[in-house]
Amino acid sequence: MDDKKIDGLIPTRKQSKEKIGKLNENPYHKDNFEYDYELDAFKCSEGHYLHFFGKYAEPHKDPEKPDKIKRIYNNYEACKHCSARNKCYSSSQTHKTITKYDSENAKSNEPQNGKTRI
Repeated sequence: MDDKKIDGLIPTRKQSKEKIGKLNENPYHKDNFEYDYELDAFKCSEGHYLHFFGKYAEPHKDPEKPDKIKRIYNNYEACKHCSARNKCYSSSQTHKTITKYDSENAKSNEPQNGKTRI
């Protein structure tokens, strides 16, 4: 495709879920948090940002394939003082955490016109 100067576009994970009707309608579910590529952070329904915290490897079920790299996002201070905390996470938790695969974060895959560039 590159040699023909054709851009291949695929829908984002959120768009795929919307299309098949599996997007969680709870405004405090991670499906409804917007990802900001410039900040490398998720913006919650209350306008707070969950920032990149760290990453870890999770072994792939298929030993022939590479480990899955997961990235963790959170904001303990914002969650601690948020008036919506009882709607966003359970009483046994101290803050909201979002985990996503490292492959979902590639800068080259930044959405353009609502689609992810491949």
